[in-house]
Amino acid sequence: MFHLLTNKPVEKIKVEQKKLDENVVVRLTKEQKNKNLEISTFKMELEAAKRSYEVQFSQLEEEAKCAKEEFA
Repeated sequence: MFHLLTNKPVEKIKVEQKKLDENVVVRLTKEQKNKNLEISTFKMELEAAKRSYEVQFSQLEEEAKCAKEEFA
């Protein structure tokens, strides 16, 4: 009889702990998805900035070439 009474709270604690663990897993999974989305957004912004700077660099390079030809 004593054995059954002491096991009930232990089982209840195990069930509660399992629920808590599952909630933590769900929360961490959501956080990871959000962070992955944020990283993807930053990567796209970085690529857009890179392309923009490459275009600017090409334009400046062409302007410098033309200016050099004028003074030559």
